[in-house]
Amino acid sequence: MIEERIWTLKDIMKCIQPYHITSLKNLRNILKYKKILSKNILTKNKISFEDLGNLEEQQFDFDIETGKIGSELIIFSNIYITRQYNGIKFEMTYNPKILDLKDFVRLYIFIFHRFGHPIFPKFVYEKIMNEDSILMLKFINLLSLVNELENRNIEYYILYGHPSRKNPKAFKTLEDFINYLAIDLPCIDAMREWLKVDKKCGKIYSPLEFDRGYFETYTDKSKRLKPDLAHFLSSELIVRDELSVSAINRIFVISNDESLKEDVVEICRKNQINLKVDFLNITKLRNALKGVR
Repeated sequence: MIEERIWTLKDIMKCIQPYHITSLKNLRNILKYKKILSKNILTKNKISFEDLGNLEEQQFDFDIETGKIGSELIIFSNIYITRQYNGIKFEMTYNPKILDLKDFVRLYIFIFHRFGHPIFPKFVYEKIMNEDSILMLKFINLLSLVNELENRNIEYYILYGHPSRKNPKAFKTLEDFINYLAIDLPCIDAMREWLKVDKKCGKIYSPLEFDRGYFETYTDKSKRLKPDLAHFLSSELIVRDELSVSAINRIFVISNDESLKEDVVEICRKNQINLKVDFLNITKLRNALKGVR
């Protein structure tokens, strides 16, 4: 009998590849400038771009002290855990902070799977269902990407769920997020359940894959994702101002027109950027997604 591999939280972060959804028009500028720029930087520099819309609806707050308008997030940091004979002891700091999400390049973190079929965040699902074509820029694994950002002292946050959710959470570092997942508290027990964490040993057995019974636990009779799972699925990595294309692993062209792949390959060649380009038929992908909304 083959023993199933035990996955740690850091193992999962090494498997996860954050991704950015964009258009062919935007890709031309991304490769021209060798970086993905935030909406505010694009606007400030008068760079034309196709606005695909906010990833999620945002509630805006006003910071009296700084005069900034944006989403008020609870920023968690300095999370430390000490395991003791009678459980665990933890400490953390948390403060509300106004962030204008248009100051950040925004990447989704998770794609769940069910029997090999992907389960996307609502924004990505709607773009696949309603656009003729979209591009998905997949990055290097989350752990490596964050290490690069930290080595270059670039500001980033891990957002947990919808920015417009009541008391939305953000984590100052990936390490804080990982430690948060490991805390044995009822209020965050569902997060560990979604990641299939064994409560006794704190290990993950399977990376974001749902079996039939497990999947049905988190969908209602209409096969829509339940709100809590949809919330977790919409988690993001946000990076201040810009993100270098050197961190992109490959580009997926999602369309019915396979010639767009050759267009993207040519754009990469003209900008002297060596990236693997794959094609996904959007009709086939839509059919795979119809069971989950």
